[in-house]
Parts: sequence; structure tokens; C-alpha cells
Amino acid sequence: METYRRGYAAILMMLIVVAIGFVIYYLQFSALGGLGPKGYREKPEDQPWAHESSLKDANNPAKRISKKAVVSSVKITEPLTIDALVTSSGADRGPVTFTFQKNGDLKGTWKCQYSYTHASYLIEATFTGNTDPTVVDTGADGQPGTTRLYFFARGTYTQQETNLDSALKTTAKGTVYVNGYLTADKKTTGKISLTSNKNSHVDYIFESPTK
Repeated sequence: METYRRGYAAILMMLIVVAIGFVIYYLQFSALGGLGPKGYREKPEDQPWAHESSLKDANNPAKRISKKAVVSSVKITEPLTIDALVTSSGADRGPVTFTFQKNGDLKGTWKCQYSYTHASYLIEATFTGNTDPTVVDTGADGQPGTTRLYFFARGTYTQQETNLDSALKTTAKGTVYVNGYLTADKKTTGKISLTSNKNSHVDYIFESPTK
């Protein structure tokens, strides 16, 4: 009888741990974007993938810029490698590195590792993209500006979750989107978004150090 009780207690504890893991996963990938717990849904133009048309590829070459268009005054005159700090609600989420070419093409990598009470996470992402000077930078005052250069990138990520009680490891994969700006003093700021299905996403903020 005592053995039966111990076995039942062990199963119950495992179910509680699994339930906590699901709650943490939901908070990460649902509550922080897309369709949230209160049913909030973003406008199409505010979704992380809204500027996919900015990407250059064989079927979508670089946009031709009209002489009358309002474009960024920021120029890339030589290859640049820029690091930025990624955070989530103020918590450190590792460094992201951008490499820009003179033609505006970019590549980037991001890696972070952190833990909660019952689980640890390792996220690794790679992405490619380009700048798009035709995207108007709207400032806090709602007026168009030209002092920052917009860039967009897309790639893939993997997230490895390790249950700290059972040592069980699970891996999730999906798409990473990067929306950011390059300033005249060659610093970056913006948002990294992770999604597995475009129904919801989790966002991280990045910003180059001020010093």
C-alpha cells in the first residue's frame, strides 16, 4: 500500500511539472504577442511579418526609389558589424550580431540561454535580410523622419527546453522575424519576433549599447 501511494505521488508530481511547463510555454508564445490571453489581435500592418515584401530575392529585386520618395538619409559606405543587447521585459536575453554590406544586405545571429524555476531554455537563431530606405520612419510625434534606416530580416530558430526536475529535453522550431532601424551613428534598435505558425508570436527588444 505504501509503495502504491509513493507511485501515485510521483505520477502526480510529474503531472504538476508538465502542467507548469505548458503554462510557461503559453506565456512565452501566446501572451506576448499575436492573439493574447484577452483575445487582442494585432492590425495586419503591425505584425512582425508585415514587411516581408521588403526582402530582396530573385523574384523581388531591390525597390526602385522614386526621386519624390521620402527616404532615409542614413547610408552604409562600408561593411558593418554591429552588436546589440536583447531583452524581454527588462531581462537579459543575450547578444544579437548584425553584419551589413554596402548594398544593404545583412546577416545576423542571436543566441540566448535563461532559466525559470522548473525549466531552462536555449534559443539560437540565424537570419538574412536587407535595408529598405523606402520604409518611412515615423517618430514618436507621428511625423515622418529620415534619420534612421529601416531593415528587415527573416530566418529560423530552434528553442531547446530542459525540464530541471526530470532532465527531459524538448526542441521547438519556427521562423524568426527582425524589424529594426540603423541610426546615423551606426547603432541598431528594434524587435525580434519568434513564431511557429503566424497565429501568435513572442517578441524581444534589441538595442545597441550607448557606450
